[in-house]
Amino acid sequence: NIPPELVVNADQTPSSYVSVGKRTMDLRGSRTVAIKGLSDKRNITLTFVITLSGSFLPFQIIYAGKTKASQPRDVQFPAGFCLTQNPTHWSNEEETFKLVREIIHPYFVKKQIELRLPESQKALIVWDVFKGQMTPAVKRELRCLNIELAPVPANMTHFFQPLDLTVNASAKKFMRRKFITYYSSEIKSQLDSGKELDDIDVDFRLSKIKPLHAQWLIDMYNFFTTKRGSQIVLKGWKKAGIVDLFNEELILPPENPYEKFYS
Repeated sequence: NIPPELVVNADQTPSSYVSVGKRTMDLRGSRTVAIKGLSDKRNITLTFVITLSGSFLPFQIIYAGKTKASQPRDVQFPAGFCLTQNPTHWSNEEETFKLVREIIHPYFVKKQIELRLPESQKALIVWDVFKGQMTPAVKRELRCLNIELAPVPANMTHFFQPLDLTVNASAKKFMRRKFITYYSSEIKSQLDSGKELDDIDVDFRLSKIKPLHAQWLIDMYNFFTTKRGSQIVLKGWKKAGIVDLFNEELILPPENPYEKFYS
């Protein structure tokens, strides 16, 4: 008896600073056309958390670096975000603990109070079997917090991971549109100032692009907390078949058909 507000899906996804498309500008008749930024591999890791009730929670952002100096400056993220950093910007056991302790568990506690549920009320996390979040220490932490775990088997996330089915792709499209708008506006501004096409150069240094990217992340979060964003979230749960399970419109057999994948 777990209410949909206490059922979450969490998943990591990369976010590129330079999200170029496959179109650019050059003189008519040019034999080769280079696309600036196409080989730019600089990115960070985002960990999204959504609920079965359609909410998109503040998310975790993992930057590449050893200290907080690697995080963007002069950017005010909404309350509840978890900003962190490590040398690779990848998630791991330590980052999973931060995710659970700073985002997921505080949300569960808040909802239990709002819904007037007992402290013994269980919650549920659906996430994949990425090793950083399936360690014995993480599992012990979840048990101590009264959180049940429903792991999505390896190679099955494109069927059963709600975030993979709608939100992650929508987030990438949102960020790409933000970057393209910035890029095109910079080109237009330089053309309007009288620069020749060959002399135009858009600044991709991290000191310039990192705070812009951070603001785009905030804009994306604000979008997913709207009614339209909630519809995208709910569609992911629906496509994964989890909505039908909770509505008892889909009945699984007594045996677990995916047990072999866990082992």
